[in-house]
Amino acid sequence: MKKLLMIAMCALALTTAMAQQSENSATAASTEASAAPQVAEASAVDINSAENATINQMQEPQAQPQPAAQPQPESTNGGGTVQLIINVVLLVIGALGVIVAFIAKKDAANARRASKDELNALKTAFQKRSEEIESALRIVEQRLADAERTPSTREHQHSRTEPLQHKASAAPKPKRSEPTTLYLTRPDDRGYFMAASAHFERGNSIFQLTTTDGATGNFIVIDDDEVNRLALMMPTENLTRACTGDNIQISSGMHRIITDTAGLAALENGRWRIVKQARIHYEA
Repeated sequence: MKKLLMIAMCALALTTAMAQQSENSATAASTEASAAPQVAEASAVDINSAENATINQMQEPQAQPQPAAQPQPESTNGGGTVQLIINVVLLVIGALGVIVAFIAKKDAANARRASKDELNALKTAFQKRSEEIESALRIVEQRLADAERTPSTREHQHSRTEPLQHKASAAPKPKRSEPTTLYLTRPDDRGYFMAASAHFERGNSIFQLTTTDGATGNFIVIDDDEVNRLALMMPTENLTRACTGDNIQISSGMHRIITDTAGLAALENGRWRIVKQARIHYEA
């Protein structure tokens, strides 16, 4: 843009110089044209005088020669040339101005387009990063919840086991009777089995509890294909509250539940409460 402005200024200066030179030339030509008739007139007078003298000597009637026509000064077109040059230069300057405006407009449009593209790229990258951060936070929260739930469950079970053991040691031992088998459903979030039945209920019973005193008992997961299939469909709801083990929250691809160590439950207000979790593992 600066180069175009410099070219326009140089063209304007050149036009001014050419106009000045043309004006000087026109003035000189005008002066010469005005002096030429005077010289021609003086020469004509001398010639007429010489002719008259010759005629008088010869005494012959001769027609007086007509004086030579005065040359007309040539018309100069210097003013028209200067005006034409000025018009051409103004036209060039106008064209340069249009070109400069077009280039500036195009550059501004390109700059706006580049800024918009950069903004869109930053927005896309920010959204992608936000999604990654949210996913990582969900994973961390899940792990923290699992980590917090396991120690609290153990502490809760330990705190409940101590008074139960103390009561058992302080109270007189009841008479041993024949073992009784009960079938329990899944536990709730407070550690109580939701229901107990003396008969196996397919689609509802998950655990089998054996008690000899009617107050405490050991429970295991029922070794049945249908029970295993239903329990493994939702291990968090059906198993993890009553059982512990390695990665028992993940049951994909597993088909059988094996009880390694039976759990302990106690009867409170007509409901069986988990005192100690059973230890289990899965098999494919």
